[in-house]
Amino acid sequence: TGKKINLVFKAFKADFLKRAEGETLFVCEEGAAINEMIAQTIASGERVNRPLRAKATVNGETVAEFELTLSLKIK
Repeated sequence: TGKKINLVFKAFKADFLKRAEGETLFVCEEGAAINEMIAQTIASGERVNRPLRAKATVNGETVAEFELTLSLKIK
């Protein structure tokens, strides 16, 4: 779209479920929600905030869960 968008994390919450002993993979599967936020801030010109979830895994086992509030605004 050629638009510049400011990205800020406004809040962060973490739940550590187990000690991460090994190679840790951080995963967020909220791509569609982020694309929707981008479209919304471009259309409205207003700041858009939304909590997004992510997790950390070791060998496929979840060791931590995160909630990050993403804030987007068009420049």
